[in-house]
Amino acid sequence: MDLAYFFRNKVRVALLLFCVMGCILLIRILEDKSVESINEAFVSMYKDRLVPATDLYFVGEQLHAKERALSHALLYTGGNSTVDPGRQLRQSNIIIDSLLVKYSRTYLVKAEQQQLQLFKEQSKRERQAEAAVLTLYRSGERSAALKLYETEARNYARQSSAHLSRLIAIQHSVADELISDSNVFVSGTRLYSFVQTVLAIVIGAMIVSLLFASKTVNVRQDKYKLN
Repeated sequence: MDLAYFFRNKVRVALLLFCVMGCILLIRILEDKSVESINEAFVSMYKDRLVPATDLYFVGEQLHAKERALSHALLYTGGNSTVDPGRQLRQSNIIIDSLLVKYSRTYLVKAEQQQLQLFKEQSKRERQAEAAVLTLYRSGERSAALKLYETEARNYARQSSAHLSRLIAIQHSVADELISDSNVFVSGTRLYSFVQTVLAIVIGAMIVSLLFASKTVNVRQDKYKLN
């Protein structure tokens, strides 16, 4: 009877060990997925947030460069400047366009797509006003050029900067969400590690119990044979 009881317990323990091993494999799969998600979050943080944020900063620099070129020619030279601000405007617009093309190829959430479109539309209005100012400036109508700059071009430039600031703010918001998601994945990985440790302890306890039960049965059998 003791031997039969031992084997019944042995089968039960074996089934429990099988279930525990299945749980460990499942946890391992979940842990691998969590690590993969963390890696994707950090890659996205770099490719879709850090690098584009730097590009948007340089877009802002070019917007300021255009405004400085026009304001210097119209406001600070008394209309006697021999430097044509059109060259600076062309160079800045080329750089801005290339940066926006690069930025549009990254992963953009819906709010970013909408804000980027608004920025492009505003930038188009700004460039039209700049072209009109340049036409008056080159024809010698400096007063008219200055008036158009103050009433339209400068305001459009400020609106473009405002749209760009909102776009950068969305970038920061999405980056914060990625960081939060990464923290969740890290917490999940820690939980999986804890569960694995607990299961390892359970397996060890089962093995010890099985060995102890085996020794007990052997001792009882030896006593029975002696009797």
